[in-house]
Amino acid sequence: MNENMEFPGASGDDIEWLQDQFVGYIKAKIEAVKNDRYAQDEDKGKVIYYRDTYAEHPEDRKNIEYTVHLDNDEDLVTLSGLYAQLKQIDDSFNLDYARMPIVDEKAPRECDF
Repeated sequence: MNENMEFPGASGDDIEWLQDQFVGYIKAKIEAVKNDRYAQDEDKGKVIYYRDTYAEHPEDRKNIEYTVHLDNDEDLVTLSGLYAQLKQIDDSFNLDYARMPIVDEKAPRECDF
């Protein structure tokens, strides 16, 4: 996918909901494979994703396949979940998490601040 996704009018809560749904969907798929008696053991808990390389022209980009193994529920989290994990590790992390509605390649609106 080489296009930006825009969600006009979406709030930070809307984006959080989308993230939660996405992570939940991936976790459900992983669990389904783990419970599939016909699935190979090496495929249980495995997630495959693709990342493209940067190139000025989208057609020059190359997709690279990555495979990661997720052993625990904490291995796949949303961005807000990552911040929460960091705070649990060490209370000295002085981190605040906030979503800023900024559209790529466009200036933010004054009301966004």
